[in-house]
Amino acid sequence: MSRVYTEEEKLLHAELLRVSKKYEQERLSNNLVQKMSEVYTSDKHAEEDNNSFAQNATDFVNRNDENSQLNQYWYSIDTSSFLCNLIIEGLSTLSTVDQTDSNRLAFLSTPSLFFTMSNNDESKNNHVLFEFDEQWNSHKHFVFYDFNRPIDVIEQNPRYESAFDMVIIDPPFVTVEAWEKYAKTAKALLKPGGLILATTIFENAKLLETLLDLKPIPSYKPKIPNLIYQYTVFTNFQSRTKFGKEDEKNR
Repeated sequence: MSRVYTEEEKLLHAELLRVSKKYEQERLSNNLVQKMSEVYTSDKHAEEDNNSFAQNATDFVNRNDENSQLNQYWYSIDTSSFLCNLIIEGLSTLSTVDQTDSNRLAFLSTPSLFFTMSNNDESKNNHVLFEFDEQWNSHKHFVFYDFNRPIDVIEQNPRYESAFDMVIIDPPFVTVEAWEKYAKTAKALLKPGGLILATTIFENAKLLETLLDLKPIPSYKPKIPNLIYQYTVFTNFQSRTKFGKEDEKNR
């Protein structure tokens, strides 16, 4: 037989329901505010990073002329900023143990990205530029690199073997021979499970997959204003960003 509740019990039950509902609404509201704050903070940091990268990239382009004899051409300002943000996103996919300010980055023939990331700050000991053009050899973290001798940098600097969390690569040539040599260097520099970001023509997709297990990001079109080829970005990590075609003007 069903129990008959007194009026006092009914009122108490209704009050408990009201308080419980109010508490749940406040809890959900607080959670929403916290999530919104986290998103805002993340977006604010991303915007600050992007502004900093854009300024650094502009400074680099203004200070350094391209050298066609070395097949040396700079990314556009927006592309440099985009690639630096992609580097940061890639590093965020590493295990929590590895996500520290000491993440080591090796820049193979990518001086524009090296200086965009570091802004010529020699205190950033985790960034190393491996480069053939010796105009930057006075920089503390410059290492001369000739891709025709891909393992010399390790033989001359044993501390660099398996020392880097990420290698960023932009060879001056798109040939199979050049990429085979850059792949040897990248594998020698990279820690086990390390990350790679590279740019080259899309036609090299199968080659880069074979050599370094890289996949293209075909929906993003990086800009190199004075280069006749259309390049593609390749990585061995999955990006969460939804890319669209870059509608920037060539700068």
